[in-house]
Amino acid sequence: MQVISQSPISSVPFISGNSDIDVAAREYIYATAGAIYRVDLDTGELLSQASIQAVYSNGSEFFVNLAYHWQDQVMYGLHFYTPQPVDPFGSPCQGELRLARIDPQNGEVTIISQSPVSPDCFSIGDSDIDVQGGRFIYLRSGRAYAVDIATGEALSNTILDNPDNAIAAMINMTYDDFAQQPVQPIPMDMGTSVQLEVGVPLVLDAWNGDEVQSLWNTGETTSSIEVEEPGTYSVILERAGVQMEGSIEVVGGAVSVPDIDEEQLRIYPNPTADLLFMEGVSNIDLQTARILSTDGRVIKEWTRQDMMDGVLDLQEIADGNYLLELWNAEQRMVRSVLIAR
Repeated sequence: MQVISQSPISSVPFISGNSDIDVAAREYIYATAGAIYRVDLDTGELLSQASIQAVYSNGSEFFVNLAYHWQDQVMYGLHFYTPQPVDPFGSPCQGELRLARIDPQNGEVTIISQSPVSPDCFSIGDSDIDVQGGRFIYLRSGRAYAVDIATGEALSNTILDNPDNAIAAMINMTYDDFAQQPVQPIPMDMGTSVQLEVGVPLVLDAWNGDEVQSLWNTGETTSSIEVEEPGTYSVILERAGVQMEGSIEVVGGAVSVPDIDEEQLRIYPNPTADLLFMEGVSNIDLQTARILSTDGRVIKEWTRQDMMDGVLDLQEIADGNYLLELWNAEQRMVRSVLIAR
């Protein structure tokens, strides 16, 4: 086992079965009883934390059985709801499950099912998505349920065979996404546009893995390429007949932007462990500062108000090489920064 995160990313109770991976975006997504988290799959850094929004607000509510729809790039799951007060003379299983979507960015829940797709007599949290068939499949109390992704309508309710009378007929269920080969390439999110620096080649990298073939629209077949011109760059990754396709826009324009005078602004120390100090912030009317990864992805951003003391806090950023980009109204400065602890 290799621990990826350098520090804890949450410390609240974990509801079983509430996680999945967005392979293309390289994110691990999971939920606790009251929040949903996005974590960088490579660095273990917490990308976002959002409170899960209640829908009915008059009972017990949770979001369980998360499953990521890699084609629609949406997180689906089951909205668990028990109306309050519980009827003391009613069924011992008064919980209800409905298919729902959840936005990992803000925790917003959208109920898809118009009525419960099953009662919730919780047994295990196994679920997955049949992307090609448009079905959300989950297990509850010895049964397998299938729900239409688009409408939230229950499609089937099947009793699982249990010839050996096991406590649970099936556990750790996962659907074979490629039981039927996708007709079209799977869309891959390569991020927003990135800025091309004048005279500095920009490296575009498409994560792949073993036995994956890459084909860029430039004709290159390596996993990463260097570009020196603005434009839209796309790549197709293929393994065992399955394709993923993504693109990213490289923008120029830095030629017309004058540099901030280095004599007016001093930045230190470099390398740094936690803090970066800037002398002369008020002299140049600094507006924004950003830490970028070497491929142009924004890691952290500060506004003018954040930089009044001339200090940039880098404690939440993992060790490595980064770019520091500073802007005032008409000028910019870009410097390499090494974070090493």
